[in-house]
Amino acid sequence: MNESISILSIFLLVNMKLITSTCHAQNRSDYPWEEVMENLSISDEEGDIRNWENELEELTDLVNNPVNINSATKEQLQRFPFLNDVQIENLLAYIYIHGSMQTVYELQLVEELDRQTIQYLLPFVWVEPVDKKESVTLKQILKYGKHEAVTRMDVPLYKRKGYEKNYLGPAVYNSVKYGFHYREKVYAGIVAEKDSGEPFGALHNKQGYDYYSFYLLLHDIGILKTGIVGNYRLNFGQGLVLGQGSMFGKTAYSSSFTFRSTGIRRHTSTDEYNYFRGSGIALKWKQWTLSVFYSHRSLDGVIKGGEITSIYKTGLHRSEKEADKMNQLTMQMSGGNISYTGNSYQLGITGVYYCFNRSYEPELKDYSKYNLHGRSFYNLGMDYKYRFHRFSIQGEAALGISGMAFMNQVLYSPLQDIRLMLVHRYYSHDYWAMFAHSFSEGSSVQNENGWQYQNNDGSYATNTWQNIDGYWYVFDENSYMVTGWYWSGEEWYYLADNGQMQTGWFTQDGEEYYLDPDTGVMARNTTIDGHEMNSSGVKVS
Repeated sequence: MNESISILSIFLLVNMKLITSTCHAQNRSDYPWEEVMENLSISDEEGDIRNWENELEELTDLVNNPVNINSATKEQLQRFPFLNDVQIENLLAYIYIHGSMQTVYELQLVEELDRQTIQYLLPFVWVEPVDKKESVTLKQILKYGKHEAVTRMDVPLYKRKGYEKNYLGPAVYNSVKYGFHYREKVYAGIVAEKDSGEPFGALHNKQGYDYYSFYLLLHDIGILKTGIVGNYRLNFGQGLVLGQGSMFGKTAYSSSFTFRSTGIRRHTSTDEYNYFRGSGIALKWKQWTLSVFYSHRSLDGVIKGGEITSIYKTGLHRSEKEADKMNQLTMQMSGGNISYTGNSYQLGITGVYYCFNRSYEPELKDYSKYNLHGRSFYNLGMDYKYRFHRFSIQGEAALGISGMAFMNQVLYSPLQDIRLMLVHRYYSHDYWAMFAHSFSEGSSVQNENGWQYQNNDGSYATNTWQNIDGYWYVFDENSYMVTGWYWSGEEWYYLADNGQMQTGWFTQDGEEYYLDPDTGVMARNTTIDGHEMNSSGVKVS
């Protein structure tokens, strides 16, 4: 973690124009919302590592722009990862039956809302009488709109030798964000970022920052549910086809029992990969909602022989090798979703088609032989939700150019503080959805079982090293092949994506490591070929 230590982190928040309305800070100062993130981000037993930036951006947006409970819609309440479907329905029913709340402390009267959930919810909500005659005009937007500008700068405590030789820019990180919103109707924003080690206003970044993003979003104006131009994210159903929304892992998923179908959302973070760029629109008429979208954007990757051999997802362009991967390919995407919402149920269909400007042909062998390859692809999914008293069920079935995926869940809440949940999922080995993200063992919706090795006697290699055709592999306690960094209890090893133990010099994310040619053990606190290796095994000189 030493490489990420900084002596200066500047967060400048400028409120140029505030919405003049009833004070709602009563419940925000007493309950730190960061505690919510801490509790929801408990690591899963499987050690799943996720990028939390989008989730942090989501919660930050909610705490800065709390929801008026009295006018909250089901879609707005679904943005909160700690509310399950039963709690949302009971909250809406309470307001429908009893009328507007006079104070946030009326939440204690809502059935199924326990003390912990209320504690989580308080920083994100407020109470104000509903103005049924509210109109959206340019005059209203300009007068009551809120402007926010945030900048962050990280300056390292020390000089990193890697930056002196390998990286093209200074070790300073800087990002700038500007956002504007009027109530929950109009949003606009610009994001610019330069990672540590990337040049500013020079070389491949002559335009200044390395990454720029923008968006303009209209929400809930007449039949227009959402309209957006710029960078956006998509999430429908259970995420088996499109899942770019918040997903906090199994722990939080189990507590809220849902993957939020939030539809079209603006992309406000500095994540340089997980977004679309183009336009989208969602129209709502009675119980029907129709969403259509189109995207055309550049991606980082490696081109060999006129074909795409890999897609680079980090967004880092610090060295010449990383800069050479910048904007090497383009991808077009189009699709849509149609859903019908009844009193206690919802049905939806999602389809997406995407293509690259050249054929995507990664190396297909061993574990990866069923991976995506070609030039154009599609995914189609059907999802459902149904609630009956204390029972709630939901699920999705999805198809790709080959393979399929299923997710089904049942929740039963016999008492307020007791919830019983059953989850069934099946992701076939050849199902591939480039933009899927759902409840899973890893980061992808594909082949969760992994690879096993069967011995001659019919048993499977378990908790052991295994030499297969001259290569060493590791199999875990469940008899599945291990990939990535592996800690034996004494030493570090690296197993490639195909499971083979690596030896010699090895580069990952711009850092160089050395693995013993005979044993595969990572070198630490020593000198190899005249190069100093630190305690983390990284070459520093």
